[in-house]
Amino acid sequence: MRGMRNHNRVIRAAWAAMFAFSASAFAQAGRDIYGPRPLWERVEVALTAGYGLSFADWTSLHLKQSTTPAGFRVSAQNRFQMSARGALLGGASTAFFFRSGLILQGGFAYLKSGVKNETPFEFQYSRPPALSRLETFGGSGELTSVPVYVNILNPLSLFRGPSGRAFKAYLSVGPALFFNSLVVDAFAGAAAVVPAGTGGAAGESADGLKVPVAVGDQTWVSLGGNVGLALDYQFARPFALTAEVRYFYAPKKNLAWKWEAGAYDGLYGNVARFDFTTAMAADYTTDTTPIVLRPSFLLFAAGFKVIF
Repeated sequence: MRGMRNHNRVIRAAWAAMFAFSASAFAQAGRDIYGPRPLWERVEVALTAGYGLSFADWTSLHLKQSTTPAGFRVSAQNRFQMSARGALLGGASTAFFFRSGLILQGGFAYLKSGVKNETPFEFQYSRPPALSRLETFGGSGELTSVPVYVNILNPLSLFRGPSGRAFKAYLSVGPALFFNSLVVDAFAGAAAVVPAGTGGAAGESADGLKVPVAVGDQTWVSLGGNVGLALDYQFARPFALTAEVRYFYAPKKNLAWKWEAGAYDGLYGNVARFDFTTAMAADYTTDTTPIVLRPSFLLFAAGFKVIF
């Protein structure tokens, strides 16, 4: 929830910036009538919605091998396979067309992607008759990316359709500040060994455990970039339709899994209510490779512009 509140504050700040840009444009327009000329010829404010295709996918590994008190080998191996789905998104931007010919654009996009997890778990215990099992656990989560960007726009072409209305194409590029968060809840497998004599047992026993694992609500900020191509169609004097394709590049981020301690029943009926201690959970956490996440995505969007 903390990460979601942070992103809500980012969205409010981004909208405030858009309105501030627009208010500044109106103020300059007023000075054009009653005072000095403004620095820019016009201002375009755009609202867009569309689809974001996330490129975030990753694999984490865990392998725990040991020798039991009775001299048998036991191992637990997990392979966390996760990917972020595409999702609907929204955004806004303001472009200033300066009299010098320079065009600057500021804006943001908001993408919240569902995360799907699959974790194949392999358990092996060498005591005769040897036990070898393969399970697949699931999980889910959310990845949120809010890039706030400042671009330089380069007009590519200006042409007119059959009705005489103008089409305009722009190439844009610039830096982007990413506000990201990730939260994932999943399951993984652990090995449980009960030595001979424990609880009156005649011999040693071993089993696999289904243990909750998670990436807590992790929030971070990173500096990346973006490049986009837009096409505008001005259908009325102050209004235009716009469509764009934009790629947002974000750098990699390492995030750790956390195993949760608790009392869990064995998967194969050999152990009941095994105490997976805090120390064991910390040990499994240390042995699990981190997530290497790059929250880059491709945006396809359309919307409308108001031209001042």
